[in-house]
Amino acid sequence: MRIMIKGGVWKNTEDGILIPQGGGYEIREEPVGSNFVASGSLIGEAVQGSLWRTIAPIIGRTPSQCLQMYEKLLDAACVNDENYEPGDDPRKLRPGEIGPNPESKPARPDPVDMDEDGKEMLSVARGLLGNIRGKKAKRKAREKQLVEARRLASLQKRRELKAAGIDKRQRKRKRKGIDYLTEIPFEKKPPPGFYDFADEDRPVEKPQFPTIIEELEGKRRVDVEAQLRKQDIAKIKLLRGRMLHQLYCRPIS
Repeated sequence: MRIMIKGGVWKNTEDGILIPQGGGYEIREEPVGSNFVASGSLIGEAVQGSLWRTIAPIIGRTPSQCLQMYEKLLDAACVNDENYEPGDDPRKLRPGEIGPNPESKPARPDPVDMDEDGKEMLSVARGLLGNIRGKKAKRKAREKQLVEARRLASLQKRRELKAAGIDKRQRKRKRKGIDYLTEIPFEKKPPPGFYDFADEDRPVEKPQFPTIIEELEGKRRVDVEAQLRKQDIAKIKLLRGRMLHQLYCRPIS
């Protein structure tokens, strides 16, 4: 179930849910009166944290908001009630009960005379918290302080020399490598003199591209075989004519 958390001004309906009458969760539209505590409308179970987790989805607020509003209503009722006694405060924990909001309570002060275990634990904790940085981090911090001190000393020296009338200009150190702010990286300077462009007047050769499909695709195998077949027939005819000529021209013995 999705719980919608809202805020704003508290209503009497929500106050009535926070103030159960006789242990039941009845909605009361009447405001909180002066006999709020004396009438017994606040029950002891209200100090348990599970109750606020149960009531919070009904009202649409967080359990901590419900507990804070409950404390505020109790403070107002205690101020307005003439017969109020501190011993009858329902917020007072009974023996064996656990506070619903212990993290909001003030810290318990340490005793002046601590035992040996407490002193040892405190010293170990202080040592661990004070030595959270390692040797490398300490060395880096020390080097950073030295660089900053050197810079401040140099700045102070230049100011004193300038105030004394000695203007000592700093020479810029030449860096090794390429200075991308003042130089063009990998610049190739042209040779001095005029450029000879006589070779540029030669005629441009037009490329010969195929203009028909046969030139583009080449000869087909069927056409090649047909042409070879025709050549074979022509060779056979020529050979047959030569053989007949030799036969007729041979002398008769």
